[in-house]
Amino acid sequence: MTPREQQRLERHEEIVARALRTVTEQGIDALSMNKLAKQVGFTPGALYRYFDSKDALLAEIALRIIDEAGHVLERSVAVTPDEDPLGFLRGTIDAYLAFAADNPGALAFISVLLGDPRVLVPDVDRAAEVLSGLTRSVAPLCQALDAAVARGLLTDAPAMPRALSLFSSVQGALLLKKQERHDFFPLAVDALARLTVEGLLAGWSAPGERHG
Repeated sequence: MTPREQQRLERHEEIVARALRTVTEQGIDALSMNKLAKQVGFTPGALYRYFDSKDALLAEIALRIIDEAGHVLERSVAVTPDEDPLGFLRGTIDAYLAFAADNPGALAFISVLLGDPRVLVPDVDRAAEVLSGLTRSVAPLCQALDAAVARGLLTDAPAMPRALSLFSSVQGALLLKKQERHDFFPLAVDALARLTVEGLLAGWSAPGERHG
């Protein structure tokens, strides 16, 4: 990498880091390409040479977080999807909960991106990139679900809807994280997420099987 290329990469990373900080601390509405340009010492025109739109910037942040979470899941689980399908599923949930705890900024961004009722990345191609990244990250879950079906542990059904159900259920539970500080909150959020997963697995169980 030439010094010029290295400098461009460093500035690229600086832009992404500053944008992620703005979004997680102030919300997506606070992210303005003009304001961001000033924060990193660019003119607006110079910033657009790195990202041609706000959609492109949000999509890259989302893809990075999703890919990072996917790599964490792959590295953190001791068993393979085929070796112990349900053990693998439970292990990935624990790994994702640990990732969320260690990366609150990433969790906040995903929560905003998925939870806001507005379409935050209206560009169809950019949105498709994010969805493709999410699909890629849950592929190991699909493999484990298919293996569980093959072993007769779960009823037969398409794996991708189930994988997305697992992910969205855990992500939904994590939205309650800040409520843990209250004495009246009845259950730790991580325990709630695991309980929800066990409920899904029980509902998908093959006749005669019990999980949890």
